[in-house]
Amino acid sequence: MPLPADLLQRVPEEAVRLIALERVEGLEALAARLEDPADLEAVHDVRVALRRLRSTLRSWRKLLRGSVRPAQRRALGDLQRLTGPARDAEVGEQRTLALAADLTP
Repeated sequence: MPLPADLLQRVPEEAVRLIALERVEGLEALAARLEDPADLEAVHDVRVALRRLRSTLRSWRKLLRGSVRPAQRRALGDLQRLTGPARDAEVGEQRTLALAADLTP
């Protein structure tokens, strides 16, 4: 969902909710890429999207009160922490492959 052109004319609470929803939809689209083992940037992109969503929710916590519960914010943090080892493994694999390409028999 692209953000509406009149976003700045909206009531602040509504505008912030629309921004947060746009971040959630972006995260959902990126999460679908996790199923493709050939997509070497999927985990990284999901982690970036999670970080952006969490930052949006944290920055606008007062305006989002009643829309986002603390437990939901904590769950996003848990998800962020769970993706860390997967990203570390991806980076390790990429570095190993790069090193292996330079080795001679």
